[in-house]
Amino acid sequence: MLITRHTKVLLALLLSIAGLPLAAADELIISRLSGSVEITTKGKAIAARLGAKVSSPLKVVTGADGSLRLEHDSAALDIGPNSLVILPKS
Repeated sequence: MLITRHTKVLLALLLSIAGLPLAAADELIISRLSGSVEITTKGKAIAARLGAKVSSPLKVVTGADGSLRLEHDSAALDIGPNSLVILPKS
């Protein structure tokens, strides 16, 4: 799923489309990671690491070569290059 930097998207909506209940989005795991990825959670920038757990509020910004996958149980959300995804506090 590609979301352009110019589009502001509420991740809660995307997660509900993907079959994730909003409450389940409290903790997501980074299962794929490539290139430039910036993650801010609870107002603090954190290092994007494979296997890291992240929670809302969450902001993910990917560069031209960046992508990642966030998973919870059997559902996944792929974020492609040049994206801005925001998950508000649930």
